[in-house]
Amino acid sequence: MARTSILAGIAAATLVAGTVGAAAPAAADDRKARNGDCSRQSVYRMTLAERDDDRLHSTFFINGKRDNARWNVTFKRAGQVVHRDTKRANNRGNVFFADTFRGDDDATVRIIARAGYGERCTRAFSLDD
Repeated sequence: MARTSILAGIAAATLVAGTVGAAAPAAADDRKARNGDCSRQSVYRMTLAERDDDRLHSTFFINGKRDNARWNVTFKRAGQVVHRDTKRANNRGNVFFADTFRGDDDATVRIIARAGYGERCTRAFSLDD
């Protein structure tokens, strides 16, 4: 009887370990981030995350060089505009945009940001990349 209990415990532990190992790679695909340079001296960070309800959440942070600069941003999914916004950078030149919209992990999301003084930041990727 003790031998049967030990074997059952080993089998259960192996099953749990296999399940945890299989779930870890899937979680890594649920969120990605990319950094890059804008057309002048600013830099950006774009994130893309899949939600459970067939929606995507994307953020775009710009670390700019000019305070109070006006930035216009456009979020596109599969070529269609899903969000537009205009904000002014803070006193350090930083500005942050975010939106949640319908989409799945193979949808390509493109963000285009333009500053009033002519600088441009753009990035596109999908969670499947």
